[in-house]
Amino acid sequence: MARQRHPRFSEEELRVMVEEIVWVEPQLFGSQVQHTSIARKMELWRRIVDRVNVVGQHPRNREDIRKRLLVGERLRQGGTGNRKKEEPAAAPIEANESL
Repeated sequence: MARQRHPRFSEEELRVMVEEIVWVEPQLFGSQVQHTSIARKMELWRRIVDRVNVVGQHPRNREDIRKRLLVGERLRQGGTGNRKKEEPAAAPIEANESL
């Protein structure tokens, strides 16, 4: 049996997620990450998950939210991770060249 995908995050879930991450970003990803204990990080993630789940229709976990943040970061930086290699441009054909 195939595993079902989680539904997309709603606008409300995304709004709450971003609001919560803004306050703890240095502790989870930034300048204070090395000085924050694992227990504290897990507590911060638990609070974020709890607040997202209050407004959402589908229960989320830490991994769901972390993955969504990574996707959002890639999109914000202008890429999706599956770009094709660019082919070299062909030289333009002159109108007065004979074949």
